[in-house]
Amino acid sequence: MTEQEYNIKREAFRKKALKLLEEGVIFVDLDSVYIDDEVHVGQGTFIGPCVTLEGKTHIGENCVIYQNSRIVDSKIENGTTVQSSTILSSEIGENTSVGPFAYIRPGSKSAVIARLVILLKLKTLHLETEPSPRI
Repeated sequence: MTEQEYNIKREAFRKKALKLLEEGVIFVDLDSVYIDDEVHVGQGTFIGPCVTLEGKTHIGENCVIYQNSRIVDSKIENGTTVQSSTILSSEIGENTSVGPFAYIRPGSKSAVIARLVILLKLKTLHLETEPSPRI
């Protein structure tokens, strides 16, 4: 990649972040997020520094995506918190807490109001019932 190609890509990320800012998304640092053009982020969602959102990711309203998180081709429902985690091609239910340091493999699905504190790489995960209350 040349410097010119890098600058073009960086400007595209910044334009996307500015568009989301106008739509009600909250950022700590616009210059430290990387958001693909096809990504949707709902109003009232907070995005911390060093966050990467790729592919056809859809993040609902009033979510919190803390620093150092990477989400690829995934659906994150309203009110969900992701802390320093990687989520790949998965569906995370409403009001779920993911992380810190979770690695959610492709094809995983969580139920509503789950708490996923996963320090191991899991095979495909399917949570269909409500887990015990938050700790």
